[in-house]
Amino acid sequence: MQYHFNIRHDGQTAIDDDPQGAEFPDVQAARSEALTSIREILADALESGEDTREGQMIVKDSSGETVLTIPFSMRVRLG
Repeated sequence: MQYHFNIRHDGQTAIDDDPQGAEFPDVQAARSEALTSIREILADALESGEDTREGQMIVKDSSGETVLTIPFSMRVRLG
């Protein structure tokens, strides 16, 4: 199934859309990819001194239905 990984930055209403998306066998695989992506975003933000802990990754399926919303702060707690 096709999943799209959209990002909402620190309390903003606008979302950075992922129009292309990526193919994953199930929502658990998409969740794993989302967590990896969040870790990379947070590492880049830390290097640049940016605070992105209030951001979110919003994962949608091919029909546009939101299947996951993962706060960046959750990824910080998970390590």
